[in-house]
Amino acid sequence: MALITRCDVLSILLLLVSPTSSSPPCRDRFLWPFNASSIWNTPIGSDAVFFPGNIYSGNGDFGDPVEFHNDQEFIILSSSSDPVVQWIDDSNNFPGMCTAKGPFAPETIPIPSSFVTDCVANNNAAGVLLPDNETLVQMQPLYRPKGGNEPIIAWYHTGAPQPFPWKISILEDGNLGSHGGSGLSGVGGSIRSGELQPNAPPIAHALKLELDAHLYYFWDKVHGSSCYTWPAIGCDSGFTSLYNGTNPYLKPGALLAVPSTLAPSVLANLTTVPGRRILNALVDWGGYLVDDTGSKQGGGALCMEHSVNQEVLTTYGYSIAIENPLVPTQGGAFYFDLVTIFRALSIVINNGPDSVGGGGTPRQPPPPPICGV
Repeated sequence: MALITRCDVLSILLLLVSPTSSSPPCRDRFLWPFNASSIWNTPIGSDAVFFPGNIYSGNGDFGDPVEFHNDQEFIILSSSSDPVVQWIDDSNNFPGMCTAKGPFAPETIPIPSSFVTDCVANNNAAGVLLPDNETLVQMQPLYRPKGGNEPIIAWYHTGAPQPFPWKISILEDGNLGSHGGSGLSGVGGSIRSGELQPNAPPIAHALKLELDAHLYYFWDKVHGSSCYTWPAIGCDSGFTSLYNGTNPYLKPGALLAVPSTLAPSVLANLTTVPGRRILNALVDWGGYLVDDTGSKQGGGALCMEHSVNQEVLTTYGYSIAIENPLVPTQGGAFYFDLVTIFRALSIVINNGPDSVGGGGTPRQPPPPPICGV
């Protein structure tokens, strides 16, 4: 565990209350995708109206989560030299994992021969940037137990269960995509490789968060109100029995953030570098609820590239990968940092298409233009 000095604390406090002073002249579309109006690239604004999330509040089932994990995502850069492989359509076999039950889809796709996944049950949202360097293909859940010329295994149809756009331009807003519990992006908002490392620049995009839908996600059973909120376009299948939350603002698509007024007190209780970096992002950019964790035991998750698991283990000595049986102390101090952060989350209830992030003066400047556009 890295030690935190007084100088470190002062530096982080400055990051929490002031915009990033330096940005690259342009950004790589694969590493920092989508246009400046994307929800993933829009900071929290000064007019944001916050409503308490009351997450992990300590009352009954709402106490400490059983675990936190990385709901791993696969963001793949393909090239014209990669083998073009078949796509097994594993629709309606969620989570499917590595046992394919469907026919071949009417589409093939170039995939690096070295790309493989584990066979652990996860949402496994994914996106592949095709060799034209613009077309982004999204899917969920993606599995590939063997490399080389072996096929990928993923759902292939519009509606999983949302009718999200399978193919988009990476130069567009990228709001929507393959997360089946919301229809939000499988690429935007993902914590990317390197972003939790100690010397990396501050995370400069919104995050993707997940809670145990059974405990937290809201659907009004009496009045039949929507089970999701903008920018989501849907919610989980079976939500009528799955969603049992009581907070009317806590549902797929909700934008959560740590109010800046709470940031110093939250920071004072954090002991890990990844915890501090995630707090900084959730103060400045917030995070969208995109799916159910799948743990069904009160667990929470953040969406990150799959490689972040090994990076955190190598750098800090602890894992954030989901395990079974689930143990509250998995991840040690990082687990307790995440509990502290999630307890401080509020919902930005005036987030909308005309007031992304709540509107007003954004906490961070707009992202630089995409290189070559």
